[in-house]
Formats: sequence, C-alpha cells, structure tokens
Amino acid sequence: MPRLKAAIDIDAPREHVFALAGDLRKRPEWTTFVKETTITSGDGSSPGSTDKT
Repeated sequence: MPRLKAAIDIDAPREHVFALAGDLRKRPEWTTFVKETTITSGDGSSPGSTDKT
C-alpha cells in the first residue's frame, strides 16, 4: 500500500495546538473542509470520544 508522509510547522505554542486538535468540538475552527461536528460519544475532548462530521 502506498504511504504518504507530510509535516508542517505551526507558529503557535504546543499547548494551544493540542487544545484545538485534541477537542473534536473545535475541529471546524481549524479544518476548512469541516463545517459541523456532532459528538456521538464521550465529551469530545476525552480519549475514546467519537464524532460525526
């Protein structure tokens, strides 16, 4: 299977980046192709949380 590897540099504190990326409810704030996120289990920021986008 082909693999793709990519990297980006983000000019922001690590804590801020992980606070956004680790909270499913905030995905529309930083992902341009996601318009809405609905949490389907968990609270959206805890391990095991799932969502519908």
